[in-house]
Amino acid sequence: MKKTFFILILVLLNFLHAVAQDPYIDSLKFALKNAKNDTTRCNILSEMVDAEGDDKIWTKYNEQLRVLAERNLSKSQLHKKIYLKHLASAFNNVGVLAQQKGDITKSLEHFHEGLKIQEKIGDKMGIANSLCNIGVIYQIQGNITKALEYYPKSLQLREEIGDKSGIANSLNNLGEIYRSLGDIPKALEYYHKSLKIQEQIRDKIGLGYSLNNVGNIFMNQDNLPMALEYYYKSLRLREDVSDKKGIATSLGSIGTVYSNQGNITKALDYYQKGLKIQEEIDNKEGIANTLNGIGTIYGDKGDPSISSKDEGIRVGNKK
Repeated sequence: MKKTFFILILVLLNFLHAVAQDPYIDSLKFALKNAKNDTTRCNILSEMVDAEGDDKIWTKYNEQLRVLAERNLSKSQLHKKIYLKHLASAFNNVGVLAQQKGDITKSLEHFHEGLKIQEKIGDKMGIANSLCNIGVIYQIQGNITKALEYYPKSLQLREEIGDKSGIANSLNNLGEIYRSLGDIPKALEYYHKSLKIQEQIRDKIGLGYSLNNVGNIFMNQDNLPMALEYYYKSLRLREDVSDKKGIATSLGSIGTVYSNQGNITKALDYYQKGLKIQEEIDNKEGIANTLNGIGTIYGDKGDPSISSKDEGIRVGNKK
């Protein structure tokens, strides 16, 4: 009866989430305050982490989730697997934030900690997410061999459990691998497979990534009209879902196209818009890339293509 009641609560909360973000967070806070047991509290905190857009706030919720899960491991043998799953999620969340802040060592450490727990309890979706996240870190480090070791394992698991969003994520990341290796036909093959799934499941954030990545290929081929077309498609989707980091990336990409076309006024306009958002979200890598793009306009040495590069590869979602 309790399980059924909680499911009904989540259905109602998901409906509210679809209507507006703040009321959804408020509803989760209300549900957390009135929760009768720690398993329910962990479930709600996990939802709060996923729903919150402010890094500082969701970090606070994630720390509460971690502490609550660890505290109950020694007390509740009946629900031990549930608490271990939440603990692994908390480690993954710290890894995601560390990656966003550029702390690659800490990110990899926490992804591996989460993976150990997920393997222990047989959480296939969690394992797949962690394998993908670890692959992302190795790719960022330039260790393509290790990335190609982890990505296919993640993709295979995601196909086994029918995780379409995860499959699209893995395909996108494999596309980035082959783009970095200069195998453009294979990269486009993976991107388009990813796009097809993202369109099916209406994953606007994923679509934003993949479209921007296809735009990057056209950019590298000096096909500026096609690059601009894909960057604008990506920007519109990212604006639809208020993906600030993605919006800033797309603005920088568009600015680079205009810079290469010699339209300095438009280029600076888009760079400045992107820079403002990058500073708001404290994305140091994004700030540096955008400043590099602006610097090329004023004659400073720099690579004008840097500001158009998306993060491209995607770590798993929080939770």
